[in-house]
Amino acid sequence: MGSTAHQTDIVVIGAGVVGLAVARLLAGKKKLVLIEKNRKFGEETSSRNSEVIHSGIYYPSHSKKTQYCIRGKQLLYEFCSKYEVPVLKCGKWVVATHTEEENYLSQLFSHASSLEVPCEHISSSILKSREPDITAKSALFFSETGVIDSHRFMKTLEALALSQGAILAYEHKFKSCIPKDGGWYLEYEMPDGTLGSLECQRVINCTGLAAAEIANLVLKTNRFVHRFCRGRYLNVGSSFRGRFSSLIYPVPDLEGLGIHVTRDLSGGMRLGPDTDWCDIAEYRDLRSAYDCDWEQVKTLFLTAVNRYCSSITLTDLSPGFIGVRPKLWVDGVPFRDFWIGNHQGWIDLLGIESPGLTASLALAEAVSLII
Repeated sequence: MGSTAHQTDIVVIGAGVVGLAVARLLAGKKKLVLIEKNRKFGEETSSRNSEVIHSGIYYPSHSKKTQYCIRGKQLLYEFCSKYEVPVLKCGKWVVATHTEEENYLSQLFSHASSLEVPCEHISSSILKSREPDITAKSALFFSETGVIDSHRFMKTLEALALSQGAILAYEHKFKSCIPKDGGWYLEYEMPDGTLGSLECQRVINCTGLAAAEIANLVLKTNRFVHRFCRGRYLNVGSSFRGRFSSLIYPVPDLEGLGIHVTRDLSGGMRLGPDTDWCDIAEYRDLRSAYDCDWEQVKTLFLTAVNRYCSSITLTDLSPGFIGVRPKLWVDGVPFRDFWIGNHQGWIDLLGIESPGLTASLALAEAVSLII
């Protein structure tokens, strides 16, 4: 242990959207350093997603995912308005193609109503008048769903954190952290390969895909495991640009939300993500997950989307990108919620997958309450 460690109040590890949100919220109140191993912010999960602002309808009523998604959605729209971050509240359809799926819509409508999430039950004829390419027996419409420019959002969070005095250290890789004098002594590797160190009172682990591995290392446990699930996306050809006014989701399947049609802020369309479990045991091997048999994916996605949108053909589809989601296991059991743990000032955020982007500002609020 060196004797020349720099002193600060808080260290945040990881400059994804949640780490940046935490840094922005806390930097004006405490001396704060954010370290990130990549060259810039958001280079992993935060930059490889559909950029959807979710309504918070798919999770159990009392879960953190529901709580922070609904709160985060409100904060996110307010933030975008205040700081001029591009956003579009376009709404989302969840469509049923047969009777059994209509039964699911009834349950989802009741659940959304209990959460006070705005929701309309729409007939097939009204749906057809609003989305001519979609064929379904009925649908639910969620008006508060939207899409956001996630890069601009993160860039704005970064600028606000810096303006409030945060120190952001990119290409600084976390190495170790141990208790010291009622606080923490943290070591990191700098771009030239030498080690630096920090002493602080609180450390916030926002490392996303690496968070479980780092939590186990510091807490000297093996309780936490992130298993990795790929979400693959296909681009839909330019003839579909602007053809859908809203996002189109099928009824969820056993593994995820099903292959849905999302749009970006300029009207471009994509399909995905799917749920494809990675045969990768460790975070450091994940780079190999960013490629796949795109022809096979096109066939699978086309079959799925043609159930409710027959106008999309194979020639309309081209490779998009792949994101990786950290699915959390605790003590060998799947943990299907966000995990926020506090061990004497070492704070872990684990299992931060969808709706992590939507929930990011609310997750930062939750962290601020335990600092």
